[in-house]
Amino acid sequence: QRPYMPTDTSGITYWLKPETLPNQPTGFQLDTWINALGTNHAYQGLGTYTPTLVNNAVNSYPAVRFNGSYLETPSPVFPASTAKTLFVVAQRQSSANGVLLGQETNPADTWGGQGFMLQINSGTNFRYYWSRDGGSWEANATLPTYSGSEPFRIYSVVHSTAGVSTFLDRVPFGFNATNAFSSTARLLRVGNGRDYEYFNGNIAEVITYNRALNTEERQAVEAYLYAKYTAPAQYQLDVATDG
Repeated sequence: QRPYMPTDTSGITYWLKPETLPNQPTGFQLDTWINALGTNHAYQGLGTYTPTLVNNAVNSYPAVRFNGSYLETPSPVFPASTAKTLFVVAQRQSSANGVLLGQETNPADTWGGQGFMLQINSGTNFRYYWSRDGGSWEANATLPTYSGSEPFRIYSVVHSTAGVSTFLDRVPFGFNATNAFSSTARLLRVGNGRDYEYFNGNIAEVITYNRALNTEERQAVEAYLYAKYTAPAQYQLDVATDG
């Protein structure tokens, strides 16, 4: 029997993974991160906002270095008014605010604009923020203090009709019972949500679904990511402990 893959779970809409990054040296300006599903690749023209490649960033996999840079899809990933599930594997490189994943919004939009942001807020919070028709909501949880050296972490969000649940490294982290969905389909940005609060760090993988995964489905995706990015010795220890 072959190993589980995120495409085994229905509703997958986007998948950026290190295996689709180019074979180039560290520091290479990355203008395109190929979507493993085949279309709507994340893109940024060469210039000030172009992220760079980092080889051997985690468990021999490369990652993408963001710092004042971002990648953006040419077409929306989510239709308007839809549930969603998000997974991002990322490593902070500072304690500054920054958006790991978000929907592009008009620079003139206020906090009451349309969209969502999965972000590091106030340097200490893992926050999922979303808005619709002048209203805005958030699910917050306190992150471990940034110490100057941090592992890659799995950030997960399930946005359903029951509200929003967030998870950090597979552990329940935050909740908000408001179930409003953005009423506008917008482009997806990696490393930024609007034209400020750029993420300062490395991102290794992004997976999204156009529905709220149930607990078993979410845990299957997280287990896939955990086995991939956790140090082998720690992974073997945790498997033995869980068993």
